[in-house]
Parts: sequence; structure tokens; C-alpha cells
Amino acid sequence: MTGHPLDAKDPLDEVVERTRAPFRVLGWVVILLLISLGVWAYSAELEEVSIAQGEVVPQGQIKVIQHLEGGITEKIHVTEGSLVRVGDPLVQLDLTASGASREELSLRLDALVLSRARLEAEARHEDPRFPDVVAAWRPDLVFSERRSYEARRDEYESGLQVLREQALQRELTVVEMKTQYSTASRDLELARLEFEMSSDLLAESLTPKIEHLKLQREVEELEGKLITLEAGIPPRRGRSGRSPSTAGGRTPEVPPGCP
Repeated sequence: MTGHPLDAKDPLDEVVERTRAPFRVLGWVVILLLISLGVWAYSAELEEVSIAQGEVVPQGQIKVIQHLEGGITEKIHVTEGSLVRVGDPLVQLDLTASGASREELSLRLDALVLSRARLEAEARHEDPRFPDVVAAWRPDLVFSERRSYEARRDEYESGLQVLREQALQRELTVVEMKTQYSTASRDLELARLEFEMSSDLLAESLTPKIEHLKLQREVEELEGKLITLEAGIPPRRGRSGRSPSTAGGRTPEVPPGCP
């Protein structure tokens, strides 16, 4: 009697059944380990705990506390980590330095006011008049400004006197040069007249030629002297403060006061 064809096993099925058995065993082992680990983690107690410190750093809205002006800290009312409210004092500054600075600025301002009054008086050539309030508050500065005014006035008058003396000396020099110019002009006229007469005599062979040359050299020397004196005499000044050469467009041929 033969069996049914469906009852026969396929060789591939036998291979699958032989390889599936070890995997099943391994799977059950892994499942049991996971269950055991979960039960232990739930029921076991830790004998050692590690503690670590951390710091919370905000990313925005950081308030920096700093003084508006420089100064010395007299007292600090808070410590690190203290809780403060709006209006609570944090730091107290020593106001002695700021008070001294305010007094210094007031002193400098009063000094500038007095100095301005002195300079305005110097510009107007009159005695200085200082503000009554500042003068009563700063008498030492008023005294110092008056001394400065008197010293500058004496210096100005001394310099002006030196300029007057120099101008007088210059006028005397100009007068002397004009006198020399007048004398040289008369000598030149006589020398030219004598030279003309010598030329006539030389033409008639009545005078030595050497004497004629001496007269010619004398005329040339006097002409050169007149040119030098004319260059050293300042031009005459008109009412407009300009010389005739610039006012009228012409240069005078003879200096003023000279024939």
C-alpha cells in the first residue's frame, strides 16, 4: 500500500526546520535576559550616587551694573547671590571727590569770566571792570587779573616807547639823508657845469685831457651817490597811506624836500 503524495516531506522543509531550532533557543534566551534586567533595574537599590555642579547661563537680557561717573566705592550693600528689589541700594560711592571736582570747575569758570573782562578792557584801552558777584567771591583772582593787566599795560607802553624812539631815529636819518642829497645835487650841478667848460677848453686844446677825465669821474661819482641816497629815502605818504608811486601810478624823480 502506497502513501499519499502530500505526506512526503520536502528536503527544503527539513533544512528550514533544522536551522530554525537554534534561533528559537537564542531568541528565548535574549527575551529572558531583557526581562531579568528590567526586574533588576526596578527592584535594585544604588549604593553610590555621583553629584555634578552646573551653571545656568542666560542668552539675553543681561543687566550690567556700573557707575555713571568715576568714583571711590564707600560701601557695598549686597553680596553675590543676594536677591534685590527695585529701589534697593546696591553700592554707595564716596561723594568727596565729586564735590571737589565741582568746586574745581566753579573756580575755573570764575577765572575765565575774570580773564574775559580783563582782555576786553585791554582791547578797549580802559580799566577792567569785573563782575561784582565774581569779584566778591574770588578776590584773589581779581587781584591776579589786575596785576596781569598792569603788567601787560606796562609792556605795551614800553614797546610803544621803543617804537617811537625808533621812528624818531628814522626821521633823523631821513633828514640827514635829505641834507646829503641836497648837498650832492648842488655839487653835481657845479661838477656838470665845470665839466661842460672843460669840454669846450679840451676842444680848443686849452686844458690837459687828464684834468678833463678827473672832472668826468667826479660827475659820475656824484650821480651814483645821488642814486644811492634816493633809494634810501622813503617815499612821501599821502592821505590815503600810499606812496605817490602807488597812488598816482608815477614814481617821483626827486625825493621830497630836495631841490
